[in-house]
Amino acid sequence: MNVYKIIYQIKSPVITPFHADTVFGHFCWAIKYIKGEGYLIDFLKLYDIQSPPLILSNGFPANFLPKPVLRPLSISENKKLIENYFGLEKKNKVKGLTFLKRLKSQAYMSTAIFKELEGQLSYFRLYEKVLDGEYCPVWFRERVCSEREMEKCPLINPESFSGCNKIKKYQEDDLVFHNTINRLTGRVKEPGGLFTESETYYQEKENKIEIYVLTNYFSIEDLQNFFSFIGENGFGKDKSIGKGYMKLEDIQQDTLYEPQDSNGFMSLSSFIPAEDDPVDGFYDILTKYGKLGGNYAKSGIGEEGLNPFKKPLLMFKAGSTFRINQQSKNYYGRLIPLVHSNPQIRHYGYVFPLKIKLE
Repeated sequence: MNVYKIIYQIKSPVITPFHADTVFGHFCWAIKYIKGEGYLIDFLKLYDIQSPPLILSNGFPANFLPKPVLRPLSISENKKLIENYFGLEKKNKVKGLTFLKRLKSQAYMSTAIFKELEGQLSYFRLYEKVLDGEYCPVWFRERVCSEREMEKCPLINPESFSGCNKIKKYQEDDLVFHNTINRLTGRVKEPGGLFTESETYYQEKENKIEIYVLTNYFSIEDLQNFFSFIGENGFGKDKSIGKGYMKLEDIQQDTLYEPQDSNGFMSLSSFIPAEDDPVDGFYDILTKYGKLGGNYAKSGIGEEGLNPFKKPLLMFKAGSTFRINQQSKNYYGRLIPLVHSNPQIRHYGYVFPLKIKLE
């Protein structure tokens, strides 16, 4: 199957994360509005009778992948890293533990580092490269600062008050205050009329996200039409008032690096495994509170009085890793039924797998 990389420029604040299931929902509505409901129904039927015609990843910052969820450091590995790089004194042990905790919280890893490591991933190897000064501890990328600046890095040295001038902040989350208006009085509703909502703002020169697509069903021209429609009409919550506006910059045929002697995969999307999918691995979980989109976004649509909310689902997060004991596939996961009172509504739970080598 062909792999394409969708590149968007984000032009407005975004409220909804770029999860694959949400992107898939927008993609289906784009199909309906452009090609018609019959075309959409035929497309969705293919998921039940053959291999999936389209697999999507989450959206990631340009040139980055999710940081993999791997085997935790052993006690001996923790001790070796701290003693080798921070020393034997008690206060240095605290520094080392703080550093390792901060590294664990990093969300992404650059595609260049993944390729350099040849898909052979372990926390010990990754953290050792950072402490040797080869990699930047911010999102695991190529180091861009000097040795002296590295020593003052606030991630490596908890006592440092220096800021990082080399790495620009990719995004910033702000709480935005809103009012609920009482339609009878025309005033702010009391109590509970004031509430906050988190919005994500992207820096002007760091506002690109990438979504990977695996398909032989659609041409690149089809993808251009559908993803342009998504960007122009907004993504996620409050798109009707300008949130999630994006410009489709490019669609490139891409080849993600994958080692030939892989024995597992890393998920590039949040997903729910099928019954016979691999379960031996390391993962994080998120609770997904799905919501209907398009014409179904409002309650009381049609005679059925559709509720716009889906049932909550537990999903593996992007970055989760699993060991494979059989021949690898281009996809895992499934479409989830019974997530809504309307039996025709299902939830996208497929994974975009990236082959890796696990210890």
